[in-house]
Amino acid sequence: KSIFDINYEDLELINYESHPAIKAPIAV
Repeated sequence: KSIFDINYEDLELINYESHPAIKAPIAV
């Protein structure tokens, strides 16, 4: 699976996992 094949939800999850200090909920 290419990085370009990830969807927005995957991107949000990756971003959240990459920045554990960020605890604010993501508005959808």
